[in-house]
Amino acid sequence: MLDVSPLHREYETLPGLNNPAIPAVAPLPTGSTPDTERIVERFGADVLAAGTHNDQQMVYIKPERLVELADFLKTDQQLAYEALIDVSSVDRSQLPIGEGESRFQTVYQLRSYRRRQHLTIVCPLENGLDPVVPSLTPVHEGAGWPEREVLDLMGIQFSGHPDPRRILMPEHWPYHPLRKEIPLGGEEVPFTLTWDDPQFETLGHQILPAESVAPSLPPG
Repeated sequence: MLDVSPLHREYETLPGLNNPAIPAVAPLPTGSTPDTERIVERFGADVLAAGTHNDQQMVYIKPERLVELADFLKTDQQLAYEALIDVSSVDRSQLPIGEGESRFQTVYQLRSYRRRQHLTIVCPLENGLDPVVPSLTPVHEGAGWPEREVLDLMGIQFSGHPDPRRILMPEHWPYHPLRKEIPLGGEEVPFTLTWDDPQFETLGHQILPAESVAPSLPPG
């Protein structure tokens, strides 16, 4: 049987998971591109890692410089990452990460349509059960909706968000469903492909014929 334990694999949907060469935790980006070099030149030591991974440009940035980085990427004419595509998050608590490494990360997908370039920003957050990261709504107004989803499902707070309410779960729901300590749950649904199965004996019998009512037509 294929082992997809989180202690062995992070990517449970990738092909070839029985290949032990696939790392359990995604490695940091390596190398460089003209875009990542320009970012490192501007933000220096606040860039925790930059380069490419699987041919994708990636930058890891400290939370306190996140908004400034997003604004720079959007307004710099050479970079022109004007579109925020998505905001998501990662709970790494069940991965074999080192002591002191961040449990939660926020992940941002940016696109430069003019240059046909894509960039991923990863923001490792301080450890704790109530992580906080600055909201990107001052730079990308459309960040408001996906940030609310991350707030609701992962419990990450976005400081400066104009409307920090839950978006899927009830307002006073005590849990954040995408955190790894929350059980999957689910409901077992009976299913069969055998038409003579007893479950089908009453199929359709509960449908009653509609009562026939004479039409109400005007005289004449």
